[in-house]
This record gives sequence, C-alpha cells and structure tokens, in this order.
Amino acid sequence: MAAGDGVTVLVTGSFSVSADNIRWLRANAPEITSVELVLDTGQLCTRASAAGRAVGIVDASTPELPALAERFGSVAAGGILAVTANPAEEHVVGLFARGVMGVTLTSSPAEELVTAIRGVASGHWFAPPRYLAAVAETVVRNPRGPRAQKLRELLTDRELDVLLLLAAGSANQEIADKLGISVTTVRSHVLSILRKLNVPNRTVAAICAYRSGLVGV
Repeated sequence: MAAGDGVTVLVTGSFSVSADNIRWLRANAPEITSVELVLDTGQLCTRASAAGRAVGIVDASTPELPALAERFGSVAAGGILAVTANPAEEHVVGLFARGVMGVTLTSSPAEELVTAIRGVASGHWFAPPRYLAAVAETVVRNPRGPRAQKLRELLTDRELDVLLLLAAGSANQEIADKLGISVTTVRSHVLSILRKLNVPNRTVAAICAYRSGLVGV
C-alpha cells in the first residue's frame, strides 16, 4: 500500500472486535487513518462510500452478509472482513462463498487483524494460515469475487445467460430453447462473447466462466 494511502476501518459493533484490539490498531497501524464504530450495515456502507478506501469489520452471523459484501464493494475500495468465534473449517470456507474478502477469529491476535485489514484494503483475500488450503478453491470460484465481477462488466445480461448455458455444455439449439430466442441470435451472442473475452472458441470461454466462479460453485 502506498504511503499516504490511508484506510478507514469501520466496525459494526464492539462484539466483532475487542476493545483492546481496536486500541492496538489505532496505536500500531499508521496507515489506518480512522477506526470507527458504526450502528448498522446501512451506516457501514454510507461511511465506506465517503471514505473511499475502507474495510468493514462485521460479525460473521450478519444475516444479509452476501448483499452487504456486494454493496460495500460497489461503493468503496476494500471489502468486508468477517469476524467469527466458530473455528470449524467448513464455516470459515462458507464465509468466503458468501462474498467476504477476509475472515479472522475472535481469538486471533491483534497483529493478525492488522494483516487481514491490510490485505483486504489492498483488494486481496485473507484467511488465518490454517485455513488457506481449504479456502483457496472457494476463493477461485467465488461468484462475488473480482473475476466474476469482470465478466459481469464485460458482458450483457443476455450474454451472461448464454455463457452460463454454454459452460454447462448446452448446444446452440438447447440455449435457444431455454432462453426463448432464435439459434441465429444465440450464434450472434456466442461470437460477441468470444470477442469480448478475447478467446478463440467455446471451450476456452467455458473455462473462463468456471475460473471466474460464475459456474461450478
């Protein structure tokens, strides 16, 4: 992170991060320009939008976590860091599938929390070391991750529909029948997809879809 590129840390309640850790952050992480406690997820996104570069720290049990992660990512550079007391591997991995950029445990030391904040603020994933192997595949296949977002930006909604069916192995006629459009229109969409993704054929386009995380999760 470049010097002077400050980060605002927004915490949705003292339940997520201990008071000692918050004090440690303020005293030992100079790139963190502000640590604020906010009332709810609505205020979290409002403050993130104003801050520009922010990390939102939330309780992992937040019901609307996927929607929150998507909204937060659309208004600020950075992402959501979920804090959980549950050390079960499947629980931690599942949080990444819900769109968060990082996960720490309530028992994690303050130093690890700083590392997580730095990573998420820079657009990188973070998980405690013991979960890295399990999390890796989920991160690659994250339907809310940056690879999937890139495809959504490149392609129209209809082209995404075609790509997902193409990646599932559907032929042009099957795609036409499922979407209620003509085969000629399907061919036009496929050609447009290949051009936009800069790939030579349907197979490579399907690989892009799987690698992005839009399919195969």
